[in-house]
Amino acid sequence: MTRRWIPLLIVGLSWGSFAGCDNGSDGSDVAELPAAPTTILVERGIRYFDVYEGRGGEPTMFRFTPGDGANWPIVVLLHGGRQTGGSMEGAARALAERGLLVYAPTYNIDLWRVGSEMVESGQWAGEVLLGDLACAIRAARHDAATQGGDTDRLVLAGYSMGAAFGATVAIVGDDPELTTRASGGCVVQEGSAVPSAFYGWEGPYDWDEIAEGVFPRLVELAPDAIRARGPLPHVATRSPDGLIPFHLQSGDQLYRSVSHADHLRAFESALTAAGWPVWSEILPGRVHTDFMTSPGIPESYDLIAQIANDPTAR
Repeated sequence: MTRRWIPLLIVGLSWGSFAGCDNGSDGSDVAELPAAPTTILVERGIRYFDVYEGRGGEPTMFRFTPGDGANWPIVVLLHGGRQTGGSMEGAARALAERGLLVYAPTYNIDLWRVGSEMVESGQWAGEVLLGDLACAIRAARHDAATQGGDTDRLVLAGYSMGAAFGATVAIVGDDPELTTRASGGCVVQEGSAVPSAFYGWEGPYDWDEIAEGVFPRLVELAPDAIRARGPLPHVATRSPDGLIPFHLQSGDQLYRSVSHADHLRAFESALTAAGWPVWSEILPGRVHTDFMTSPGIPESYDLIAQIANDPTAR
């Protein structure tokens, strides 16, 4: 595999992304990872809504704590379509074993079953999803402060659709028009939803490419609303001050006839053109579901740990 660092300013899971590049590093700028903890503590059912008004049941979070210690970097890990936070337990445990405080929220992402009345009422999942994810990030950051987490080092990591929606949240951050919940009450109203860095595995970032095939009913009923929830329309709208680093990975195998490597390249190109720090890698032989199925992708988990320990490291 080859890697390259794209020098800009600096550097979640069903449909998420990374492409082969060399940063020319001798390893001296890579953060040293802490020793693996012997015990992982798991807490389920952590609420991030006081009151939830939306489709499906109230979403909650899993928390994976690396046992004794403190000052852990934080990862908010987003699952893919038709999944839950529990779907990510294998990856979450692997990250916690690398000394990271991991939050895996369940969120309602049911974009496949939708009727016209839901679109018209604004209750289809994508309409409120960005606000839900912003609530989860703020709640994770707030909770982490009580659990020994380092709130200045929070990586938002996404798999598949979690990578696509997560990338949008990472870009628009605290934009009230896109990430403020129209109804329902977030447990944590204050603080920022902007992460220190973003990681995506095989995200379908180019919604113009996938929308008609994946969301035909939504495209018919609300084409502008659908595309506004993807990351590409927002890449060039942000101020160059404080742009966070993006790390994108993908396998080189098709998944359900979709080339996530092509999505990675399109997203990487847009980020680069707009001045965002971006690093990408395509892993030969890897397929879409490898990230969340045993034995996972150890090199990707190592990368997330390096990013989390030093979000600005190249």
